[in-house]
Amino acid sequence: MTIKYIVMANINGKWILTKSVSAGVEGASPEGTFLLIEDDLFERHTPSYVFQRKITLNDSILPHWIDLLIVNEPDKGKTFLGIYKREGDTLFIAHTLPNMPRPVSFESTSENKQILSVSVKEP
Repeated sequence: MTIKYIVMANINGKWILTKSVSAGVEGASPEGTFLLIEDDLFERHTPSYVFQRKITLNDSILPHWIDLLIVNEPDKGKTFLGIYKREGDTLFIAHTLPNMPRPVSFESTSENKQILSVSVKEP
């Protein structure tokens, strides 16, 4: 039995990506990269592409869970399992690649191969 807990109001909106770390390597996000979250829709906008996901949140667990179902990429139908937290106007999301276990921390290392993104709410 699957239980969905949808509590979206606390992360809805436009979030400017300020930091991205993949497998322990910090990468430069292209200028103008942002997240747009509205209800169960999640989009990561870059200058050249919009990555689309359907999201499910579970805030009854700490750290809170986020599942990102890939909608429009070659891996369409696969899911990134992740965790998220909001601290004021900052949103942290850590997730793994499809078919990997859910992260347990907001740390990206070469060992855990997690992807960490940090974004700030657009004023």
